[in-house]
Amino acid sequence: MTISIAASLKLDTEDSATKCKSGSSPTPLLVSPQASQLDNVQQQLNKISFDLAPLATLVADVKSNKLEVWTH
Repeated sequence: MTISIAASLKLDTEDSATKCKSGSSPTPLLVSPQASQLDNVQQQLNKISFDLAPLATLVADVKSNKLEVWTH
């Protein structure tokens, strides 16, 4: 899901650049920082996803332990 969000943002940026009313193409200085910012955001989202991956197992373990405590 995070990849599609970043890709969508990138496509929206590219669409806006191609629909410029002046007819001139955007300068590289305007496009490059946005692309690098999107790459940075994507890297951060990937790291967060990786860091949170064990959370589902932890939640399942806690629920299992809670059930075990209440049933005994």
